[in-house]
Amino acid sequence: MLHEWQQDFARGLCDQGTVPVALRDNQRRFAIYRDSVSASLVAALGEAFPVTRLLVGDRFFDAVAADYARQEPPHIPRLSAYGGTYPDYLRRLPTLHDLPYVADVAQLEWARIEAYFTGPAVQLIQPDSLLGYAPEILPLLRLQPEASLRVITGESAIWSIWIAHQGNSQDLEHIDVGEAQAVRLSCATDGVVMSQIALGHAVFLLALGEGHSIFTAAETAMAADAGFDLQASLASELRLGSFSDIAGPEGLD
Repeated sequence: MLHEWQQDFARGLCDQGTVPVALRDNQRRFAIYRDSVSASLVAALGEAFPVTRLLVGDRFFDAVAADYARQEPPHIPRLSAYGGTYPDYLRRLPTLHDLPYVADVAQLEWARIEAYFTGPAVQLIQPDSLLGYAPEILPLLRLQPEASLRVITGESAIWSIWIAHQGNSQDLEHIDVGEAQAVRLSCATDGVVMSQIALGHAVFLLALGEGHSIFTAAETAMAADAGFDLQASLASELRLGSFSDIAGPEGLD
């Protein structure tokens, strides 16, 4: 009985035309509560996606966010965890079909939230950790990215657009919004660290995250970007502390 009442109540919060049976004598009060919940969710999305909000304007953002809140209500009782599917929701909107960079930037903003709440890694591989391996074994090693590391690739200038909105100037006229860019994010002790990286570098990190060896990840990166520099990319990530573990070749761990 309680479970059914809770489901009925939740449906009423998401559907403007539905009022829980037990509350039909207090429809006005329930409507006020529903509007308050909706406003809280819209405000939470605005906090999570500030640059996205600036790109589309307050009125449009609030309207879309309210629709999203009705269609995809929270599944866990923590507002900071709400909005993970919002970038995909924006990508499906016909009104944003000609502005793909909006959803790309939203995806970047959500990755920033994920990295922040994952927190800094406790254990990291040091740059000299590979020195003890024989040269013929090195390409076969599998590096485990630390938990907060995120890599976002977009078909638009996600980094340039995000950077342009961090100061007083929000002019996009000097930006080629159709330029594909990639960004790496990770959580350090003083907050989230973000930087633009080359496409091959991004593909390399994503392949490592899928459990591939250094050799296979490098091959995948070079297929995507002929200019990929394995030595420079790997050295950079080791300096940044991007890996939490090293696994030897399968069967030799």
